Amino acid sequence: MIVTVTLNPCIDQSLRIASFTRGGMNRVIRSRSDIAGKGVNVSVVLAALGVESVCMGVNYMENGNRLDEWLDARAIRHDFVYAPGAIRTNNKLYEEDTGVMTEINQPGAFVSAALVDEMLDKIKNANPEMLVLSGSRPQGVGADIYRRIMELCDCPAVLDTEGEALRLGLLAERPPLLIKPNLFELETAFDRKFSDINEIADFCLELSEKNPRFVCVSMGKDGALLAGDGRAYFAPAPEVIARGVQGAGDSLAAGFIYAYMKNMPPEDMLKHAVAAAGASVMREGTQLCTREDFETLLRKVKTETVLS
Repeated sequence: MIVTVTLNPCIDQSLRIASFTRGGMNRVIRSRSDIAGKGVNVSVVLAALGVESVCMGVNYMENGNRLDEWLDARAIRHDFVYAPGAIRTNNKLYEEDTGVMTEINQPGAFVSAALVDEMLDKIKNANPEMLVLSGSRPQGVGADIYRRIMELCDCPAVLDTEGEALRLGLLAERPPLLIKPNLFELETAFDRKFSDINEIADFCLELSEKNPRFVCVSMGKDGALLAGDGRAYFAPAPEVIARGVQGAGDSLAAGFIYAYMKNMPPEDMLKHAVAAAGASVMREGTQLCTREDFETLLRKVKTETVLS
């Protein structure tokens, strides 16, 4: 069973405006509210692709029933620990004229060390065949949490986080199968600045020789790169009408996992990842890809070798 771990679930409040006026009036064209969380998003996309998973991690006592009921309605299994407090609300402001989304994210409520230990026991006892470790951490949870989880479970792990949590995760006794930073996260985590795709590929190939087997860098409308097994591949983003960009990176991870579980070659893993991300971008708010849109885009995604 695939276990997705969400430490910091959220309610995404998405606001759509024509254009942004700093310091002035901005009128909302449409708004919507979606249950979300990076690991939760991965489970939802996997379910759309016909792959079972179980959501684990942290939920909250005050309004956590919203997340439970939302997952139940989609027949997605879950086994959280419950902390005092409420699921945070994140505001996403999407500008139609530029396609830019501005995020204002709240911190997660405090989680005690005892609850973290309880969560670790749950994850270990689930005997996962693959882990998906993604997203930020609530207050009280240390930056080494993903490293601890990887060292607790004898299975491949997909790690999608940033900063110190990413760097510490790479030091685990069993390094992750895949890390999936976006370009900004890659540059900030490793204190690098890249000028072109070849520099990114060269760095990611070098990284994949030391720690994770694969490095997938998401670059939004500019596509994505996958490096590993001595090769690097690039796939342009498919041309779609963008209605919402949140959840695209989680969909990218889910597409990779889907292809990996079917023993596909790396270039096909990248195709599936980019198709899943594109299918999510087509939907407003934090709605995620459908199987129909995924399969349509999969036929259109092309890859090219960057370095070999």
